[in-house]
Amino acid sequence: MELLTPVCLALLVTFTLAKSLDKRAAGCNVNGLSVADGATFTYPGGSKCITYKCNNGGYAPTTTACEFKGQCYAINSKFNDGCFTYGCQAVTENGSTILKTDIVTSRCKDSKGVCRNNGEVFPEVFGGQTFQCTCTVIGRSTSTSCK
Repeated sequence: MELLTPVCLALLVTFTLAKSLDKRAAGCNVNGLSVADGATFTYPGGSKCITYKCNNGGYAPTTTACEFKGQCYAINSKFNDGCFTYGCQAVTENGSTILKTDIVTSRCKDSKGVCRNNGEVFPEVFGGQTFQCTCTVIGRSTSTSCK
């Protein structure tokens, strides 16, 4: 049996270690952030509602949702904020998919905080006198007129 000299042994260990490192999957460099292969992350400075997974040097989204006032909403879902109903949509523009949150339905808010539909007539009391008020919705804008 032949004995290895310290130099040969060091070269063998170095070669074996380098060969095993070559077999590891590459991590991702995301805007200066190093991400381990297989790890999920949010894009630095991006929405917390879109997560990505690092895969052998590349990455792709794993979950996508619209962010509105710090909350995540699923694509094609609708949600309320005050007297407005919003929708989350994935839209393709110039070859890229973007997430949009748009107003779907607008309603007027009366003096008690009740949401009123377009054309709805309701009583309001101002200075001890009762008026008949009407909610008007034009596009995304709302107004209330009283007689």
